[in-house]
Amino acid sequence: MPPGPPVLQTVVAEIYGPDAETRRDTARQLTQIFEKTEGMADVDNYLQDNYQVWRFEVDAEKAVRRGISVDTINRNLSMALGGDRLGDIKRGKQLEPTYIVLEIPLSERSDISSVGDLPIPMSGGQGTIPLGELGSFVRAEQDPIIYHKDLRPVEYVVGDAVGRLGAPIYPMLKINEALQLEENRTVDGVNMTGTFTGPPEDIGFSAFEWSGEWTVTYETFRDMGLAFAVALIFIYILVVWEFGNFVVPAIIMAPIPLTLLGIIPGHVVAGFAINGTPAEFTATSMIGFIALAGIIVRNSILLVDFAIHQVKEGKTNAEAVVEACRARTRPIVITALALVAGSFVILTDPIFQGMAISLLFGVLVSSVLTLVVIPLGCITAGRHLCPDCDLLPSDDGGDEPSGTGGAWIETAWTKITTVSVMMFFMVRAVAIMAYMGLKAASQKGLKSYKQSQVKVKKQAAHLQALAEKRVAEKRAKDIAAAEKAAAEKAAAEKAAAEKAAAEKAAAEKAAAEKAA
Repeated sequence: MPPGPPVLQTVVAEIYGPDAETRRDTARQLTQIFEKTEGMADVDNYLQDNYQVWRFEVDAEKAVRRGISVDTINRNLSMALGGDRLGDIKRGKQLEPTYIVLEIPLSERSDISSVGDLPIPMSGGQGTIPLGELGSFVRAEQDPIIYHKDLRPVEYVVGDAVGRLGAPIYPMLKINEALQLEENRTVDGVNMTGTFTGPPEDIGFSAFEWSGEWTVTYETFRDMGLAFAVALIFIYILVVWEFGNFVVPAIIMAPIPLTLLGIIPGHVVAGFAINGTPAEFTATSMIGFIALAGIIVRNSILLVDFAIHQVKEGKTNAEAVVEACRARTRPIVITALALVAGSFVILTDPIFQGMAISLLFGVLVSSVLTLVVIPLGCITAGRHLCPDCDLLPSDDGGDEPSGTGGAWIETAWTKITTVSVMMFFMVRAVAIMAYMGLKAASQKGLKSYKQSQVKVKKQAAHLQALAEKRVAEKRAKDIAAAEKAAAEKAAAEKAAAEKAAAEKAAAEKAAAEKAA
């Protein structure tokens, strides 16, 4: 599918620089590197060639003397050239209206002298005056377009990533490597490297940011990854609250990453079966992966909760796990088959195909592995599976592995304590991470500031040397031009003297002949 808004093209380089000329030179240079890079096609930039336009310069003195404002001239000229809409009409069931535009014929518009005869009304209804008497048409260079992003002037170089690996990251890395070569230094003496996660910090020298599909992919997977991490934390907290320890939630959430064992091969198998090529892991594939987490946790809770109840009734962990698998396999399989049936409906959809593949293959593989991993985890957990089962007294005074009776107060207190301790350590960990992040950011900022100062000094020295070189070249050209002008002047004087001498000799000869 072709890229669309907000993506200009698959691969986009946003070029920044100290001035417009440097940015344009860098954009032209980067365009050439794009064209030489393997895996890039349809390379282009947003630079426009210089061209001339006709502009009407108003003679303000004449216009004021005839009582005509500049705005009146501009409005009449715009209307005559087709820039004025009188209204619109609706035709049948068409959604887009048809505009009524007043303009003079193209044959007249293309002739400047004819446009000069355009009548301009004078104030007070005193008649009209030809446009040509209020000014003149002059040719002028059209100002180049200046693009801005986040209030910074920018130039764009674009291209499409092609080849067996269609991801834009591969040609982007190749271009970054090519930019480090000595012959690819920019006009201001910089070996650029594109930034991936944000614009360059300093635009006092040539730099650029990678954009396009890469930015959309990075931001999408970054945000969904953070959301997935937060969801896993809340799932863990809820399961800890329910079961009262830290081991059982870990066993319950263990099958979540196992879904990847079905999702990744599933994209290859389903892609070859449907399209003849491996399916891409898209944003909808990530959504399916996140959705599977809740389904897999539900299946795990079914097994673990049943096993814990069996342990409380006096069975060993192994017996409890076997009984849980025997009783809970059917609802787990039915849930998986229902999800598979629902995923088949959108399996051929070009947008939601990734989610369908993730749900279909992920739930099949993870459901099978859940019936293996969860029992093994419960057996390995030992007494951690039900730590309070041996705390309750039986009717005959012995220990009864039962979770019923007056122990509910102790169980509730244990849950509250466990969650409180966990929340304390989580808050503590977040605070430590925030402190370390701020410290690292400050150190990085200081280091970046020092590096930018060094770069600025190098850049200033380079610009000064470049300016001195240009001044020396201009001085040499001026001297050469002055010497050439002096030589031409001397040659002209010599030619004039020779001509005068020849004329004088001719006059003397004529006088002598006349005298003779």
